[in-house]
Formats: sequence, C-alpha cells, structure tokens
Amino acid sequence: MKIKNIIYVSLLALMLADCDRKSMENDFIRGFDASAVNDEWNKDKYFDFDRQKKDVFEILKNNGVNWIRLRIWNDPDNPNNPEKPGASNLTTVLNQAVRAKSFGLKFLLDFHYSDYWADPGKQAIPQSWLDCKTSDEVSRKLYDWTEKVLKALNDANASPDMIQIGNEINTGILTGYYENGKLKPLSSVIGGSSTRSKENYIKYLAAGIKAARKVCPQSKIMLHVAEGGGKIEWLLDMYKEANLDYDVIGLSYYPFEKTHGSIESLGENIKFFRKKYGKEIVIAETAHPWYAKSALDADLKNATANLTLKNGKIYPGITENKGIVSASVQNQAAVISAVAKTAKDAGAKGFFTWGGEYLGSWRYGMFSDKGKAFESLKLFQADF
Repeated sequence: MKIKNIIYVSLLALMLADCDRKSMENDFIRGFDASAVNDEWNKDKYFDFDRQKKDVFEILKNNGVNWIRLRIWNDPDNPNNPEKPGASNLTTVLNQAVRAKSFGLKFLLDFHYSDYWADPGKQAIPQSWLDCKTSDEVSRKLYDWTEKVLKALNDANASPDMIQIGNEINTGILTGYYENGKLKPLSSVIGGSSTRSKENYIKYLAAGIKAARKVCPQSKIMLHVAEGGGKIEWLLDMYKEANLDYDVIGLSYYPFEKTHGSIESLGENIKFFRKKYGKEIVIAETAHPWYAKSALDADLKNATANLTLKNGKIYPGITENKGIVSASVQNQAAVISAVAKTAKDAGAKGFFTWGGEYLGSWRYGMFSDKGKAFESLKLFQADF
C-alpha cells in the first residue's frame, strides 16, 4: 500500500474513532428533573446566563442537558392531600413534554401512582381508587391509568423515551391512603407492600409494565429504587424471581442521605447489578444543596461521610470547610459531577438531577430567586 493511502486510512480510522467517542458521550444521559417548572411559584421565571428570559427547556438544552424527567400525579388537587404538591397532572405533563420534545430533548416519564409525593416513606393510593375491594381491581385501575396517560402523550407526538413504573418503590407501591391530610395504612388485601404483600406489589408493577409495553413498545421501562449505594439487592432479586419485563434499574443517590451509602459503594453496586441482573443502570435522582442554615447541617455531615473515600480523603474536587463538605453553588456542581463520573466509570448509562428547577429558597435548585441560572447548571457540559 502506498504511503499516501496508509496516511489516509490512518486519518480515517482516527476520525471514525473520534466520532464513536463523541457518539458515546452524546448517548450518556445528562438528565434534569424539570417537573415543577409549571408550578405557580416557578412559572415563566427562568433566565439564561445572558440574562435573557427563555423557555426553561431551551436553557437546559443550551447548557448540555439532553434528557428531561417529568413526574405525574393522578390528582394533585385531591383535598385529602397534606397540601397541594404541585401542578404535575396530566394536562401539565402534556404541555411540558411537548415543549421538551420541541427542543430535541429526550423524556423520562415518572409515574408516582399517587395524588401526592411517593417515596420510601409514603406510597399512597390515589383517592379515586379507594373503592377497590380486590388487588385485581387495583391492578386494572393502575393499568388503565398508565394506558390513558401514555395514549395522551402519543396523541400529542410526545411519547416518553423511558417510562418509570413507580417512584422509589423500596417499601412498596400503593401501601397507604390520605384522609384529611393524614397518611393511613392500606389493608394488605389491596396494599402493595414489598414485604407484607409481595404478590400485590409484583402484580401492580407488572400491570404498569404491561400497559407501557402495549402503548409505547419503543420506550425503555425503568424500576426505580432509593439508597443507590445501600443494601438493595433483595429488591432486585425479587424482580428477577418474578421475571418482571423491564430494561433499566433506576437508583436514587443522595450523598446527604445516610442510608444511600458511600460514593464508592454506589460504583460497586452499579458494577455488580449490571453483571447480576443484565440491566442498564441510571441514576434517576441526585442533588446537593447550594446553601445550608449551618456548617454542621445534618445533610452536610452525611454528605461528608458518604463522599469520603476509603483512603480517608474527600472525593477530589469537592470543597470542605473544617472537614465538612460545604454547601455552595461550586460544590453543587462538584458533588453532582462526582456522582455522574462514578456512575459512568462503573458503566451506568447516565444520571438525572432532582429539584434543580425550583427557584431561590429551595436549597437544591439551580436557579436564583429571580430565576437566573446558577453556574452549577454548566456541569451538564462536562466530560465526566
């Protein structure tokens, strides 16, 4: 082969390798949960670094975000809720999804299957489902609601690219109900506790998955659990034994939560889960505060413990004050970047921040009280 051809082939190979690398970088999920952008205290108040008022989804896209996460509640106006949690009903989510898609963003839909916040401490059945007498009736309600929401999104040309069946479902799904703002336990006959009513728990997850597969066969299915660096293998074993048809293990990892484990244990879990369960892994939620009421805030103490490596040092790049990880805009970016890099190095497909869309006094937000983007928003442009 002539020397000219050899040089050409070598250059072509380098170009293709570079393209492959960039393609892999672009495929890495740099996600932002933007669920509350239509809540009245946030609506139409977002400004980019150029001080220009813009659609928040445009601001996010311009700063490296490539996926949006949106939660949906059944009826956030339910008067039995402890308070109005926000505006994330079907109408709101349709509006948000269409806007996000118009800017070329991919979209993860987060079903809470509740009228209020769902997490390991509370998984309340929607008020309109309380007349169900059997788990089969509940399962049908869950299937129908999932189908209804996804069909509406399809009709609006805003189908989700990934669908989350439940939110932080460690303790179960549909395990309680609200009455005059008070959470009460649901009968085990229809409750879906992961320990006391395992059959119902699996049945409800399967119903949601079945509806999602039917309406959006192109979408990936996520099951989302908290305590990403903790001892959660028993839950994933349960899904495997039940042969649940899902694609992605979603993990919440908040360094400021003691039970979420160390950042090194998060990386170890990701590697282990990928190998044992053969699923993709995504950090579905992570965050760090930009301010705290005190330098010894409990969240900062927990973050310090979880971000301290086995060599006794704080994860590189994270600022500390007298041995405690501090709360600042700089550290907000540094901590989230550390989680993203740990996840990526362990083989995860990406991450989503949580609470970043809240303005001002919300300590995990990425915008000032006047709606101007914080410098931490630029973290989504990093290589990790």
